[in-house]
Amino acid sequence: MNPMKKLPYYDRIKRSLWHPLAIIIFLGLSMVYFKPALEGKILFKGEKVQEYALGKEVRDHYRAHGKLSRWTTTNFSGMPAHDIWSVYPSNIILKIRSALKGLLGEPLDILLIYLLGFYISLICLGGKPWISAAGALAFGFSTFNFLSIEAGQLDQALATGFAAPVLGALWLLGRKKYWPGLLLLSIFGGLLLSTGHLQLTTYLLIGIFVVGVFGAIIYIRKKAYGALTKAIAILGIAGALAILPNMSLLWPAYEHRSSPDSMGVEEVNPDQTAPFSYGVLETLTLFMPGFMGGSINEYLSTSSDIYIEFVKYEMPQQIAKNITNNLPLYWGDQPYVTGPVYYSAVVIFLFVLALFVVKGRKKRILVSLFGVALIISWGKNTWLLHDALMVLLPFMNRFESPSLMLGLANIPVIWLGFLGLQKIFSEKLPADELIKAVRITMLILGAIALGILLAGPYLFDLKPGFTMTDQQLSKDDIMEQEFYKMIPNETNVRYIMETVMAEREALLMTDAFRSLIIVLIAGGLLWGWINRKMDRIWCLLLLTVLLVADLWLVNSRYVNNSDYIREKDIATIFQPRAADLLIMRDEFPHKRVLNLDGLTFADGKLNYHHQNIGGYSAVKLSRYQEVIDRCLKRELNGLADTIATVTPVLNMLNTKYIINGPRAESVLTNYDALGWAWFVKEHRFVKDPQEEINALQSFKPAEEAIIHQDFKAYLEGFDYGSYPFGKIELLSYLPDEITYRSISPVDQLAVFSEIYYKGNENWQTYINGQKADHIRANYILRALRIPAGRHEIQFKYEDHVYATSEQVSMGGSILWLVMITAYFIQYLRLIFIP
Repeated sequence: MNPMKKLPYYDRIKRSLWHPLAIIIFLGLSMVYFKPALEGKILFKGEKVQEYALGKEVRDHYRAHGKLSRWTTTNFSGMPAHDIWSVYPSNIILKIRSALKGLLGEPLDILLIYLLGFYISLICLGGKPWISAAGALAFGFSTFNFLSIEAGQLDQALATGFAAPVLGALWLLGRKKYWPGLLLLSIFGGLLLSTGHLQLTTYLLIGIFVVGVFGAIIYIRKKAYGALTKAIAILGIAGALAILPNMSLLWPAYEHRSSPDSMGVEEVNPDQTAPFSYGVLETLTLFMPGFMGGSINEYLSTSSDIYIEFVKYEMPQQIAKNITNNLPLYWGDQPYVTGPVYYSAVVIFLFVLALFVVKGRKKRILVSLFGVALIISWGKNTWLLHDALMVLLPFMNRFESPSLMLGLANIPVIWLGFLGLQKIFSEKLPADELIKAVRITMLILGAIALGILLAGPYLFDLKPGFTMTDQQLSKDDIMEQEFYKMIPNETNVRYIMETVMAEREALLMTDAFRSLIIVLIAGGLLWGWINRKMDRIWCLLLLTVLLVADLWLVNSRYVNNSDYIREKDIATIFQPRAADLLIMRDEFPHKRVLNLDGLTFADGKLNYHHQNIGGYSAVKLSRYQEVIDRCLKRELNGLADTIATVTPVLNMLNTKYIINGPRAESVLTNYDALGWAWFVKEHRFVKDPQEEINALQSFKPAEEAIIHQDFKAYLEGFDYGSYPFGKIELLSYLPDEITYRSISPVDQLAVFSEIYYKGNENWQTYINGQKADHIRANYILRALRIPAGRHEIQFKYEDHVYATSEQVSMGGSILWLVMITAYFIQYLRLIFIP
């Protein structure tokens, strides 16, 4: 019998009221923190800006034609739009997410997901509603979650929010609560998969494996093989129910990554991974946020010492203000940090206290889960452990930021801390034992904070590591060089650098002191309750207020009202520069642009106005990435020479303009760009991919085509003839449908400045409406054998996998919705039927 039925009718009603009350509290705090969102303003920073620019072409096409294009031409010369922008009309999970976003708006919906998801997870572990609500606030307001929002990494934020209830549902299976476990795994597993965040999903699967191993050992020791089999079966069913509605998202993603010519996350070697690993010593930021200086663009006011120094040395006030508002105080080894991962000194206090209070396998599982997550987050800094992990899980090489694991490591820390607090409040432990545990916890954490407060500047040099691009220069060296450009006086610059060091030291000392005070207050509150100086409800309430206030203040350093803009002002972010306007006045259709005014291959804002040779995406075509690394970067170094001789790849990609600054005069016109298509005079066969890409460094693309020998049969018997003329012109150009007209007295081999993708699977070729095949030329382009005469040629992108997967998603969505509806009907019956 369900335990709810054992309760008196009015007790059932009263117990169920805790949940809507928690929701009201969560919603109220979210609305206060993100008040500007209620005024019609939005957080529009970081990756959100990039994604908006990247998706413009596909969005505009969808609105203009009512038809989704699964290919975009504005990023990396052309690539599948699956990871850029898409719609999934059959996915009920995405519709629910969209409805929540429309009801609350961003980022209120994300914070509410953080809070509600964690609240449910703690309930799953046996937490009381009031304890679970406090734990949810600790998780929801942790800096990792807020920094994800601030950076515009919304899929990462959502994946983190859905992870806790997935693990909580797994815990229900371990407690033999199969039906609610199945339901929650299906709901939140489906929501997690709908984010498409591969790295956090993979990390969560590692966490599930850890919890599953412990659960399996427990079942086996009890010889409960039937229960173990049932739990595994339900886990499989829940996985299927989570996957099916998301098939239109997952299946095309898998299909796009399943062949050598397709998309893939670039693998990185251990040396490349290391800079994005959280430092072992840096882990102290979980306890004191400013331990390593905060971020690379820490905000300092005009009352700061360094601003005063800048103005003193006659630096213009606006420049001085811009620098001090974005000062790189971070002195760890990661190349880019927008803020520290801070769990709150209150959470760390409760976690350490729980180590002395909580006994049994629950503590062992949670500590193990945290330990595994922590080791993964350290990445290369764990040396042999990291290398062993790469051998056991080779796909981990694809993830550049092991530090993301700290977003999930927070889950077992808060679980154990607040379950320990619940056990303390249960009054089942002797008072003297509790006093001893509180005293030891205060001594441990207090000694750490006090030690850093007294000796921090002597223990640490407060200097950052080397840059990623130049292992001979530290980040401070780069900063110092920039200061010399603005203040050409060695003595003055050195004094300013000393002031920067003083600011780092001040932040270290200040946050060590604040963590010490928080530990003393938290310990004092628990001491007061244990000695009956205050009621339990007041103790919990004051601890929660202390916790939220602590995290609120730290988050305000990085996410505050100054980060918002009005939606109507988005266009100003993409206001075309003089260089852009010059290019846009050119009526020449379909021209690509190379941007040297910024990060050529890591910035997608140019896509808003132009077809970009570079762009921004963690997922790109493997062959194109190889061309970037082996050819384009080399050609960029030779742009000072004659373009035609040193930039054959840029020319064959139809790179007509090169932007080297924001002004119109900084635009270089490449008159050797080969246009949308051209006839070649000859072709050269090569035997393997290595020879194929090497040939690009010394050939004339206007005259010759480099063809892999696999396509030799396609050109068998082909004769270029003796006619040196003929033409091919562009008639219409859409991202997923391109039409040309060819006129020639003889058969011709045309090369198109369009990216070759997986043979003739998606890009279908038609000559006068009749199906034809094209081949790969020049390693990444398309080539087509065109018969003599006048012909209309079309390339059409047809994603059959997407169409089929949409049908599967429809069936899965119906099944998913029926199961959830049936459960909630049953739940309401248990509550309201006497």
